[in-house]
Amino acid sequence: MAYEREIEQLANGAIAAHGQLKEVVFLENNKDSLLIFSDGTVIPVLHQSRGYDIRNEAYAVQLARDHSGTDYYGLLAFGYTGTGPTCYAAFLRTAGFQNANVEGIAAPLKLRPNGSLVRGTAHGGSIEWEDGTQTPKPSTANRPQATATKPVVKEIPVIKPKSEKRWWAFWH
Repeated sequence: MAYEREIEQLANGAIAAHGQLKEVVFLENNKDSLLIFSDGTVIPVLHQSRGYDIRNEAYAVQLARDHSGTDYYGLLAFGYTGTGPTCYAAFLRTAGFQNANVEGIAAPLKLRPNGSLVRGTAHGGSIEWEDGTQTPKPSTANRPQATATKPVVKEIPVIKPKSEKRWWAFWH
């Protein structure tokens, strides 16, 4: 596969940053899915449309810089045969999932590392899951919040020269 090495790097970077991948939530056919990590981070594959700032994911930004700006999360797709599902399968295999084939996935569905599936039913704008859980919202976990700090202004003393005559003043 053309992108397999990069997708493996993406998965390894995400796992290093957020711990094990606990679950994948497939929300809407072909593209819309969520990656849920053990530290509580929820990364939407469609991060741009879901308002998730992918620039917080340093490993993904570095990978994009190294490879002409490609957003590798954007390659993860499911529900058909092609490059997107092949990339998603590489990501899941690298993350240790037993069932990495996502070609036949029909959303809404949750996939867990042991290969178990949890089906969902769409009701209006929400999904009712067979296990009674809620659909997670995209978020970061365990990230220190940026705090505004007041700059420390230190007064530097001004040293005034003494009014002594300089050596050249004696030559007159």
